[in-house]
Amino acid sequence: MNLTQGIFEETLMNPDQFSQLDQTISPALGLGIGIIYLLIYTFFAYALAKIGKKLGWSMGKAFFWAFIPILNIFYILKLAEKPWWWILLMLIPIVNIVILVVVWMRISARLGKPEWWGFLMLVPIVNFIIPLVLGFGKSQPPSPAS
Repeated sequence: MNLTQGIFEETLMNPDQFSQLDQTISPALGLGIGIIYLLIYTFFAYALAKIGKKLGWSMGKAFFWAFIPILNIFYILKLAEKPWWWILLMLIPIVNIVILVVVWMRISARLGKPEWWGFLMLVPIVNFIIPLVLGFGKSQPPSPAS
């Protein structure tokens, strides 16, 4: 008796039933993961839109720019007041990491937070928290000096 026969006998399922179960679970699992991803993506787009609102954008326009893939990269550059051609720099390996840090440093500074928060975008998990803190926290652009 080989190992797989022992497993099938213990579970009282034959190989065809395992195959059917796999065909049933796989699409449901993929759909579930897709829905969770879409919810997280929408939430972070909303956080980016809140950052834009704090920096003078209307919420509808900000959410549109933040939600559309690729367009949201232009949106982040606009929030950082950087030229659009910086997106070309983001296509260069290693340089894109530097650009990411510089852009988030500028966004943090515009919201009255320390510029070193831009470096935190390199830290896993923390890079999910920084946009949330900037968007939903009490950070506001510093008022212009009189």
